[in-house]
Amino acid sequence: MPLVDTKNPLVHLLLLIRLICVFYSIIPDCDEVFNYYEPLNFLLRGFGKQTWEYSPEYAIRSWAYLIPYAIPTYPVTVAIDYFKILPPQAAFYTIRLSVVSFTLYSELHLYNTLKQKVNLSIANYYLFFTSVSTGLSHASIALLPSSFAMNCTALATSNLIQYFHSRNLGYALLVTFWFITGGVIGWPFVLALAAVSTLVIIAQNLKSFLITRRYIGWSFFIVLVIIGTSLQIDSTFYAKTVLVPANIVLYNVIFADENAGPNIFGVEPLSYYIINLLLNFNIIAILGYIGIIAVPVLSFTGLKPNKLSNLEIITILSPIAVWSGIFFSQPHKEERFLYPIYSTINLSAAFTLWYVSKTISCITQSITKSSKSSSIFKSIIVSTILILTFIISLSKTASLSNNYSAPLEIYNSLPRNESGNVCVGREWYRYPSSFFLSQNQRLNFIKTNFNGLLPGDFNETIGKFQSIRIIPENMNNLNKFEPSKLSNFENCDYAIDISQPVDSETEEIGFLNEQGEIRKGWELIKSVPFLNNDESEGIGRLLWIPKQFFQLTKTKLTYHSYNLYKKVE
Repeated sequence: MPLVDTKNPLVHLLLLIRLICVFYSIIPDCDEVFNYYEPLNFLLRGFGKQTWEYSPEYAIRSWAYLIPYAIPTYPVTVAIDYFKILPPQAAFYTIRLSVVSFTLYSELHLYNTLKQKVNLSIANYYLFFTSVSTGLSHASIALLPSSFAMNCTALATSNLIQYFHSRNLGYALLVTFWFITGGVIGWPFVLALAAVSTLVIIAQNLKSFLITRRYIGWSFFIVLVIIGTSLQIDSTFYAKTVLVPANIVLYNVIFADENAGPNIFGVEPLSYYIINLLLNFNIIAILGYIGIIAVPVLSFTGLKPNKLSNLEIITILSPIAVWSGIFFSQPHKEERFLYPIYSTINLSAAFTLWYVSKTISCITQSITKSSKSSSIFKSIIVSTILILTFIISLSKTASLSNNYSAPLEIYNSLPRNESGNVCVGREWYRYPSSFFLSQNQRLNFIKTNFNGLLPGDFNETIGKFQSIRIIPENMNNLNKFEPSKLSNFENCDYAIDISQPVDSETEEIGFLNEQGEIRKGWELIKSVPFLNNDESEGIGRLLWIPKQFFQLTKTKLTYHSYNLYKKVE
């Protein structure tokens, strides 16, 4: 069966939404820019910002992860910088297309497996949920190891279902391959998700010593090959023996304390993840988390979509429980940390909705004694859930793009044929990457009230490999402010800022006074609305709704101006 079922309209919906996301989705996390887009821009174009994580002293970011995206993007950067026939951001969108291609492959692979081996309705529910969910709208295109791990988890799950259906050792080894790839090339903590499936596969083959030995032996070989590949690439780049996944675990777990480790970047309560899941998945999140308990329980009643055993269903959905148990308890929380289980949340929701529909059908038929009435009632309930999910999800996704895409639009407006320094202060964390700058433009940071460590610059005066291998000056892993990362305001040729009052006590540089007058010596080139979340009210702050319904929903939206300025002589 082909990977793309062209007769299914849900496949077309998925492809359309993913393509729209590539060109219109915002970048919600500055870590994606400074830890992945910037070093990739340096690798391809010779300049970019460097974070402390890429210092050989710490080496907790992997170049092995970036190489697969550098290869298809290189011809585009040649067209940009040498032939000058494409705008700089063409490389950015090429990378997004590369990222989303892997996401689509994993989504359609899992869909096909569900369709062939589990149940057509569950397959379609999954495809619908993964298409419309807001969480996937940004995770599907994010240049992040956690996004990569999400896709690997989906592929591991797909092959796990194939294994449970066929007991073919090849599928079991593909489960190992994808979990190890997601953990070593992507994010090492994802390896925890492999624990349950590995134990179940071994347990199911205990009676056959030969199969168990072959599975363990080949799995060990896969682990060695993938770790060896990562070790070779990163050791070449850093010019020393380095296993980045091990460094990540050491930094985040073993050596973490009050003064070092992830907690110095902020801590959040448990409600942070609950709110994020509801915003990103709404009804899907509720169904998904109910499913990890309800689906196994209901399967014990004999109501099953196919021949999957109760243990196998639990194993398939186990990543949600395992991951939530680990990360919900961690003080430092970030939205992207939940990416690896996004596909499983959609899958669990699909299973749950199928069980809900069957349970409703059984109950109503026992009451009404009419299969037709039962079918109609079931269709009404399921359709209502799907329609509400569709409206809420796409409305949330549209709201993010409509209200927060100003940075992308502003940086897209930079003059391409003019050289100079583009300066940013308090809005540094919304920088969409140096892929939006021409070869003769550079980003500079200016005075702000931010008191943490800003990124520095890769050294452009020496070779790329030499620049990557030297320990940069004035870096630390304690998030301590370093004034050398700031540039002199007099060196700025362009500036990007938001129309909020500045913090005068910290000598923060602003471009508009209280009367709205532009700073002397500067002119406004472009201004784009950016939602003022603090002063906006109503459901329209979270969801896109037509203006005709603002009064009904008590919505009041207030906007800042996101501005691009140019220095004038």
